Formats: sequence, C-alpha cells, structure tokens
Amino acid sequence: MSYTPIQNRFWSDGWVRELNALDRYLFLYLLTNGRALLTGIYELPLDLMASESGIDAKDLRLSMLQRLEPKVYYKEGWVIIKNYPNHRVSDSPKLITGINKSFNELPKKIQEIATLYGYPIHTIPIPNSVSRNRIEENRIAIPAKADLQIVEEDSPSKKKKSRARDKVALAVMYKCYDKIEREYGVRPTETFADYLRVLESLKSIKDKDIYTMVDDALVIGKAKTLREMLTAREVDIYRQQNV
Repeated sequence: MSYTPIQNRFWSDGWVRELNALDRYLFLYLLTNGRALLTGIYELPLDLMASESGIDAKDLRLSMLQRLEPKVYYKEGWVIIKNYPNHRVSDSPKLITGINKSFNELPKKIQEIATLYGYPIHTIPIPNSVSRNRIEENRIAIPAKADLQIVEEDSPSKKKKSRARDKVALAVMYKCYDKIEREYGVRPTETFADYLRVLESLKSIKDKDIYTMVDDALVIGKAKTLREMLTAREVDIYRQQNV
C-alpha cells in the first residue's frame, strides 16, 4: 500500500485558500489519489475521477477542472499537475531520480503537452552532491538548485519571457530529435545539455537555421548527436556565413 505525503504548507498556500471548499477537495484528491505518479502527470478516466471523488462528472468536466487551471490541466484523459514536484516532502536523490524516470516514461505526446502548459521539467532541483561540471550527464528534468532559486526570484514579466523561450527551445529540440531519429532509427536521449545547447544557439541564430544545420550534418554524416551539431564553434561559423 502506497501513500502520498503532502507539504503541510498546502493549507496556507494563497492560491489554495482562494478556492471554494469543493474545488479545494478536488485539488487535494488529484494530488493524493491512487493513480498519482511521482511526476503528477497520470492517466485518469473522468468516470473514475467522479466515482472516487463523489463529484458529478458533468460538474468536473464543465466547470471544476477549468477552475483549477493553471495549476492543474486535464487533457485527453490525463491529469497534469504543473507544480506537483514542489509538493513533495523530500529532495532525496532516489526520489528525484524516480521523478525523472517517471516523466521520461510518459507517452511523448503527453510530455509535449505538459511542457507546453509550463510543467517545470528543467526546474526540478538536484542534490548538492551532484557536481555542476557534470550537468551534461543529467537528464533534461534536472538543473542545479541555484538555477531554480534564480527562476523563483525573477519578476513575473521575466518568468513569462523565460517560459516562452523554454517552449521554443523545447519545440526545436524535439523537432531535431525527430530528424535524428528518422536518419539513424534511434531517438536521442533527452538531456539538459541538449536543451541548453539549443537555448544558447537561439541567441545567435533562428530556429530555422538550427534545422538547416542539423539537416546538413545528417546529409554529410558529420555528427550523430545534437550537441555535436550545435557546438558554439559550429553555430558561430554558420552565423558568419549565412546571417
């Protein structure tokens, strides 16, 4: 039998306190029901949600789930709790590894939907024992804790701009992965390093230029990984020759 611990600050959270009693109950149910995975992204049929919570399915579909946005999204039969990792009570390496593993096992389409709605796959902190100079070996869902603190301290406008850049960079990365997979028959493992490489490249060139660089590299067999294709030197050469 498993259980889902929740931070006791749940009840004092400003957003939660503004919910009416039934919406608050629904939110707590979505955080703690038996299907809730470590990521807070899980498949849950509407009729089962209604049966377990005791709330009419029509009320769930037409109003209650919409009122929980943007904290919770219900899309294509999947629950996406955007900040679910923040509700955990531990930052143990095993737990964080489990969160990353669980996210990467989700269907690709659901991963993409979650990231488009702002799921923080690149803002889950790692333990202090993980060296910053080994960041490229960590999965895309794991940046340094210092980076998380900077994001949290940013103004709302900076957060909005940062989120928009994140979406573009992730979309470019996934499209590049699709190109590489079609060429080599194997999809690259998603890494934080690839995300950073795309984000950095977008400061110098446009997304269409990145796609051109990847296509050219695949045609001549110059590289097999996104990091090799988008080194700072390769991006700089492309920019000087074409921009």
